[in-house]
Amino acid sequence: MRDIEKKRAYMREYMKSYRYPDADQHRTYMREYTKKQYWAKPGERKKRLERFKTWAKKNADSLSESRRSYRDKNKSRLAALNASHKKKNRAYYSACEMKRHATKLHATPKWASGFFISEAYDLAKLRSKATGFKWQVDHIVPLRSPIVSGLHVEYNLQVIPALQNQKKSNRIWPDMPN
Repeated sequence: MRDIEKKRAYMREYMKSYRYPDADQHRTYMREYTKKQYWAKPGERKKRLERFKTWAKKNADSLSESRRSYRDKNKSRLAALNASHKKKNRAYYSACEMKRHATKLHATPKWASGFFISEAYDLAKLRSKATGFKWQVDHIVPLRSPIVSGLHVEYNLQVIPALQNQKKSNRIWPDMPN
């Protein structure tokens, strides 16, 4: 372990000789350097993307095989990356899961605002962190009920404590008929 630390310290000192001591000078150098690069020129990125697409169509089998072999060799690494991404973006995945559920029930109209819906899930996550107990996004008028079904839209969402949401279930809503 100490050898690795020594090597890292040596490399840090060695690399300092290649850096500009002044940050502005380095920034200017990098700006000029990137202007000279072919990929920084206007339209070049688009051309490269088109070339890759045509190459990928011609070599679909070999590309598919190389991607498959990479996934097979790096299963645990990819699983860890996916798990950490899902953990960091839990609100996004919760919103996606609820949207999938609502779409399945044909309860999401095209005019629904995805931004405000995902904001509700973000708010539930923040409140859970701040208060120490779980908060959930609740549909005021339930998506599925024997009497009525609501829509998966921002106007039908509220953030409430999980216990209250579970107690409410799909049996109670405002202006409920007797």
